[in-house]
Amino acid sequence: MSEADSDNASFHSSSHEGRDSSSGSRSASPASDPARRGGRSYAWVLATLPKPTELPIEIWWMVLDHLDYRGLHKAQLLCKQVQTLIQDERFDAILFREPPSKGKLPSNMQVAIHPLLQSVSCIFTGSDAITWADMAKDNWTRTAFEYPAVDEFATSPSCDIVNLHVNTAKTVPVTDRNGVKVRRVLQRLGKHWSSKPTRFVAEQLAAQEGVDPDKTTWLLALGDHNGWAGWKEAFTENEGMAVELHASWFDS
Repeated sequence: MSEADSDNASFHSSSHEGRDSSSGSRSASPASDPARRGGRSYAWVLATLPKPTELPIEIWWMVLDHLDYRGLHKAQLLCKQVQTLIQDERFDAILFREPPSKGKLPSNMQVAIHPLLQSVSCIFTGSDAITWADMAKDNWTRTAFEYPAVDEFATSPSCDIVNLHVNTAKTVPVTDRNGVKVRRVLQRLGKHWSSKPTRFVAEQLAAQEGVDPDKTTWLLALGDHNGWAGWKEAFTENEGMAVELHASWFDS
């Protein structure tokens, strides 16, 4: 099992995982626990289960076909055989590996957003994109750019034009003729928030806050209303030529 696969699964973890389960819940008694009936322990039950390599390939296809992005990445931790199966092209779309099609996408079609983009606080400058999981661990040194998933496509189906709507007066276009990937989206966001706003916005900010209009950025223009609340939707527009990715309204 490669370290890259383990990293790809890890950004999904949240601050809720590992929380003490004793609060507000009861632990099952041995009598009500099927694994302990008849004096049989969990170790005994696990020992009687077939090993992953002993299952027929047909069974694995049935199991893997029911897993989502997170489940497939976790399944790769089981063994090399399962890892090899997950490399099959049947999983390219759900794992954001499928490049853009040659034709246009259907217009007004809802598009899946990559889980890494949903796991990052997307108001940042430069390359300081931090995942919620790393924030929960108080790890402020590791950025989203260090996860292997950053080089997967930003949407599924993928597209070579993605327009980011981040509740400012400027739409942020992201383009790549080979398909827009997560890395490219994060790079454009980091550049956008550190760039100068329109002259009108800069002058308004200068009048309200007494800030030099030549030193303002889109990040400063947000003021206290700068709490990232995630992406709410993505869909195709412009006759299927581009994907429009919309952010939720920011928190204060």
